[in-house]
Amino acid sequence: MSKKQHSNQTILWIISFIAIVNALGYGIIIPLQFSYVARFGINTFWVGVLFAAYSLAQFISTPIIGRLSDRFGRKPMLAYSVAGTAISFLLMALAHNALMVFIARILDGISGGNISVAQAVISDTTDHKERAKWFGILGASFGMGFVFGPAIGGALSAISLQAPFYFAAFISVIATILVIFVLQETQRKDAREKKPVAKLFDLRHLVTALFEPYVGLVLIASFIASFAFSIFILGFQAFTNDVLKLSPTNISLLFMMFGVIGLVMQGAGLGKMVKKFHEVPLLIMGTVVTLLSFIGMGASNTFTMFIIFSIVLAIGNSFLAPIITALLSKHTKKEDQGGIMGINQSYVSLAQIVGPIIGGVLATISVHYSFYGAAGVLVFMLLLTLIIARESGKHVINL
Repeated sequence: MSKKQHSNQTILWIISFIAIVNALGYGIIIPLQFSYVARFGINTFWVGVLFAAYSLAQFISTPIIGRLSDRFGRKPMLAYSVAGTAISFLLMALAHNALMVFIARILDGISGGNISVAQAVISDTTDHKERAKWFGILGASFGMGFVFGPAIGGALSAISLQAPFYFAAFISVIATILVIFVLQETQRKDAREKKPVAKLFDLRHLVTALFEPYVGLVLIASFIASFAFSIFILGFQAFTNDVLKLSPTNISLLFMMFGVIGLVMQGAGLGKMVKKFHEVPLLIMGTVVTLLSFIGMGASNTFTMFIIFSIVLAIGNSFLAPIITALLSKHTKKEDQGGIMGINQSYVSLAQIVGPIIGGVLATISVHYSFYGAAGVLVFMLLLTLIIARESGKHVINL
């Protein structure tokens, strides 16, 4: 292995660690969110508003962070982002009223949109043949956080409800130190953009990106996939609580199962499968498997059937995000990698704002409707992937 290859490997593993830190923080919050914020008089409705506020803040900030990373480099924006996450967790631990909780979560949303920068780092340091593999490893790193986060949060909450947030802040500080003192800048100086600050946040970027050849189709696919999954999550929570009557511990085990399967599929299997089948056929396959899983889960009337379709869902859904990211990267200029990843993450955040609201309405009518609604959305995704397949290879830019 050459010195440059070794350096790139170090960079990529640091980025993977940052992804683990992000997911751990989110995973730690999952088992504690209701009991922790209930102390401040925040009921279930306002918990939903709290998460919507986080997603809205991330929706606005992520493309800005991505654009700034294109102009000033990846390293300073990663340092800002991870440090902001550390401060937000510390504020959560020190919170003594609802306002502080909202400020902490909004701060995390504003500063935590580093996924676009992490993806841009991968684009900077890999060729197009290795890119899908490393996007898969990035997804697997999130999976590790989602596996261990709830377990860590549950264990530390036995000490105090604040302890998990202090721990999350501590590991975020470690990640910040790694970024500042170990991570090397991956973007060439001659590739950095010189755009006026006024255009760093411009909703027209989100709209005009949809009309870019091929990239626009992939962005729409990304939004639809996230929208469907956000609808599903509401149905999943309602079904496991109200129909299956599972305990919080068993629900946590299901989330851990999703994380383990995603970890294996994205970390070990995706790179090999891309080499054999290529990105777009895998995207179609993942969409079909996920769609059928939603239908199967909605029709389930036993715990065993529900678990079987949950496992199938975890396998199929593990393909979607890293494949979409790889396609966006392959069809975008190198100097625009941070920007397009930020725009993509904004559409994901937008889906995560709207999706739970639709899912909640459907679940109010019938808990099964959330699964069927998510499946119906993926029908449009399937049609779109067929169009993407037809257009593949016509607009490849970043080779």
